[in-house]
Amino acid sequence: MTRRHPERSEGPPRRERPFAALRVTTPILAVAAILRLWNLSDVPPGLNVDEAANGWNAFCLARTLHDQHGVFLPILDSAGYGQGLSTLLLYVMAPFVGVLGPTTFAIRLPGVIAGVATVWLVYFIGKELFDRRVGLAAAAMLAISPWHLQLSRWGHMATLFPFLVALVILLMLRTDSWKRALIAGAVAGLALYGYYAIRLWLPLFLIGTVFIWWKKRRELAAFIAAMFVVAAPLAYGTLFNPLLQKRAQLTWVWDASDSFATRAAKVAARYPPHFGLDFLFRRGDIDPTDAPPSGHGYFFWFMLPLFIAGAIYVFRKSKFLGAFVLLYPAADLFNRHPSAHSLRGAPGVIALTLLAAAGLIALIDLKRLRIPIAIVLAVWASIEIVRFVPDYFSEFRTNPRRYDAYTADLHEALRWLAPRVSQYDAVLITATNTSHPYIRTLLELRYPPRQWFADPKVFRAGPLPDGTYRDEQYCVSFGKFHYLFGGDTLDVIANLQRNGKPDRVLMILRPGELGALAGTPVRRIYNPAGDETMWICEGSM
Repeated sequence: MTRRHPERSEGPPRRERPFAALRVTTPILAVAAILRLWNLSDVPPGLNVDEAANGWNAFCLARTLHDQHGVFLPILDSAGYGQGLSTLLLYVMAPFVGVLGPTTFAIRLPGVIAGVATVWLVYFIGKELFDRRVGLAAAAMLAISPWHLQLSRWGHMATLFPFLVALVILLMLRTDSWKRALIAGAVAGLALYGYYAIRLWLPLFLIGTVFIWWKKRRELAAFIAAMFVVAAPLAYGTLFNPLLQKRAQLTWVWDASDSFATRAAKVAARYPPHFGLDFLFRRGDIDPTDAPPSGHGYFFWFMLPLFIAGAIYVFRKSKFLGAFVLLYPAADLFNRHPSAHSLRGAPGVIALTLLAAAGLIALIDLKRLRIPIAIVLAVWASIEIVRFVPDYFSEFRTNPRRYDAYTADLHEALRWLAPRVSQYDAVLITATNTSHPYIRTLLELRYPPRQWFADPKVFRAGPLPDGTYRDEQYCVSFGKFHYLFGGDTLDVIANLQRNGKPDRVLMILRPGELGALAGTPVRRIYNPAGDETMWICEGSM
């Protein structure tokens, strides 16, 4: 196998021009694009709450240059629904929702584009570290990767994480002068304005690989200087702005009373699961929002022997990729989660895919075993891929847990309401088993941001009446929309009943909510299991 290593001091190799590479990568990129675009608005159904918040704030920026709280062009963070939103994705997403509207498709389209671009970048990384064969194998595996497919098909902040990691690493590998190092460092600094986990992962990764770069002292100094200049405002804000610290502080893996030794042990305990069969091959992240389809992990089983072969070969031949693989979980060690976290651990989808690709080519290079190995792997891979693809696209539409995790029933009800909203004087919307329903309302109704700014609004801070969503801000009402949170429900109804005029009211409720006051539903919404999960009722108050 022909190899090029970033740790070598020899002159730069002749490189393939980016668009010339399209001749060999186009079929792979086409497969990646089809898998990521297919039925994008409905798989997953509805929207995750972070997707919704990103979409609404991006729409506000596109139309007014202000986020939902009226902050002009936020840089360090946007408050979002109280826990904070990193801003890089908002600016990437703004042109899409500005042109196409705040639809599910527009909110997720940037992730699709970033996902396909990441497949392309991984081809160049594999080629830079080893040769074209490794690059093509890595790109092909990433194109069909269950882990990367899920990361590419939604509007969460983490959707850009693999792309940014791949871009920074490729620029690092191609840094052969201080001028290139300045560009690479500036891109790395910009990347830190993305998903919160990259702000921890990238510095730790750079510290872990600094000895590989040590022979390039001038380039290393230029890289760090450029990164520091670009990221300096974010570093300052992180130290002194409580909002930028909130997400981490809410989920530290340790308790405030823990000793240093206990904290270190808890951090260390989160490392091994990232390399376990359970996370990689059996079930992945146990959160229903992020988990792969039932019976699948984040990687196919045919890749397990490739990981082993790659480990034997790579950790002896490429210090850079070895460090990348070992450090991939770094951002997920300090915060609690019931399992390894698929979003904080997203660099692993690139690192482990490159490892498997190198292992594949190492096995293929065993001349006497080349043909039987190729046949076995091709059959094995085909069986797993053919089984996975329909499972993915069916389960994300038909699994009640997925349906609930993305609040799909409320989105369906709001789409029904959208063309009829002018017929009602007031709209009451359930907040039971629903995270931040006001953001979902704003999106599905394509609510004008300037009208949102002008409307009277009532927000509550802190935990909800049922004790959930701690330390977030939740909207009780805006304009004619009212959300039914515990004791606030009685106040909303009482205010409508005593305002001195009859109001035509639409109610979007959980079955049986509000009792006789709800009346007979004009529409019922069912989850994939056939259970009633939402009523749409009309009444007068």
